[in-house]
Amino acid sequence: MLLTWGKGSNQAIAACMAGARTDFVAKVGNDDFAAKAQQFLNNLGFEALTLFTQPETPTGSAVVMVSEEAGDNAIIINPGANQTFTADEIISCYGAIKKSNVFLTQMENNPDATALALKFAHSCGITTIFNPAPWREEVRDMLPWVSIATPNLTEAESITATSIRTNEEILRAAEAIHQMGPQIVIITLGSKGCWFYDGKQHRQVPAYPAVNIDTAGAGDAFNGALAAQLACGLSLSTALNYATAFASLAVEREGAANMPEHHFVIEKIKNSVS
Repeated sequence: MLLTWGKGSNQAIAACMAGARTDFVAKVGNDDFAAKAQQFLNNLGFEALTLFTQPETPTGSAVVMVSEEAGDNAIIINPGANQTFTADEIISCYGAIKKSNVFLTQMENNPDATALALKFAHSCGITTIFNPAPWREEVRDMLPWVSIATPNLTEAESITATSIRTNEEILRAAEAIHQMGPQIVIITLGSKGCWFYDGKQHRQVPAYPAVNIDTAGAGDAFNGALAAQLACGLSLSTALNYATAFASLAVEREGAANMPEHHFVIEKIKNSVS
């Protein structure tokens, strides 16, 4: 599976922890943070790591503010070098994309590069998972090349230009997004789990119980784990259940990149059944 830098770093870590052989593509600046990021990424056990450099632009960064009471978060993002991917850099990754089972990306990169990668993965018949975060107007243009779209509630509101408050409104939003191209729509709902729609049936998947310590990166945990399990050949239903359990463990840890180990996820799933 292949991912791209930014939110993708969290997603890639989640994919590794969830047991997938992961190729990770990133773009950084030529600064101190880039050196630290490379050292950190080199120790994560990726199948392959490709780091492009943009010397004139700082490495992307984010400030996460977490509520002590609820564990909810607000994130201020400076995408930095993420916004400077070139067509040639994306094309140089085509070989890795073509060998992948799953391609997962998001919107912290420049839209032209993201669209180019999505189009190519889609043309190869690869499962494409698109996390439309942070929201940008270009999201709608990319949905025709998406196998699985994973907006949260706010992003689903932006995509459909409607207010979503009730289950009926979630249902309608999922159907509207599905009509824009994705084969499957999964609207993540935080502590309420997620809403699944495949063009035939709607299903709400409840969240696993969790004590919220830090919800920053919860969506990335979900996306990375979902992609990993699908890449490993698991059914969508099994992968969805696993990703939900994985995300519930992620929010019980401090730090957006602090992802749970696979055996803890399996243990949580087993305990929930017994």
